[in-house]
Amino acid sequence: MPELDGTFTSQRLQRRISELEAGEEIAKRDICAVLDETQQQELESKLAAMQALKKQSRARTDAEKKAVGWKSIREVRIEVLKRALAQAESNGLDSWKVKQQAAEVRRAQIYMQAFDEARKAEKSTRAAHTWANNALTRAGLNRMDGRIVGDATARDKAVRGLEEKIQQRARSEMTPDELEQIELLELHMKEVAARRKTRKDQTD
Repeated sequence: MPELDGTFTSQRLQRRISELEAGEEIAKRDICAVLDETQQQELESKLAAMQALKKQSRARTDAEKKAVGWKSIREVRIEVLKRALAQAESNGLDSWKVKQQAAEVRRAQIYMQAFDEARKAEKSTRAAHTWANNALTRAGLNRMDGRIVGDATARDKAVRGLEEKIQQRARSEMTPDELEQIELLELHMKEVAARRKTRKDQTD
């Protein structure tokens, strides 16, 4: 079967779970469509085990059935789908961590490369920093100077807040060398900002 797009896997699983819990009848093929091959095998195995249990057990009342672990096909499906949902959400978070960590490293690389090119072109340090920040803007990444370019809508602010949280999480999983590079860059930016403020205060 074709691999599911990770962005929509959790939504598809949650929709099927909600439908089953609401008592809707779902075709087997529609259940399998949101499960990978391993999860489909797990579902078949659990259903087969449940059929064997029902054949062997002499439970008659609901209490007796519950005591020996009887489950309906619907209940087994929901159980397997919920386990698949938990796995998908975990994988989705791991994917975000990897992407954000890569984005942080890329951000530092783009900035330093642009800064070096500007200095080689004999731009002043201040102009080189501006040039490097503009390179980040063109790449669709957050600027090192914290400036917001373009309209800041409520959605933009919400997305930026989420990005910051994910970036913090990504930093916690960087290698010591990667983290050191970013920390040195941020320290340099703070020193530049402090010198700029001092010159401005002196000229005011």
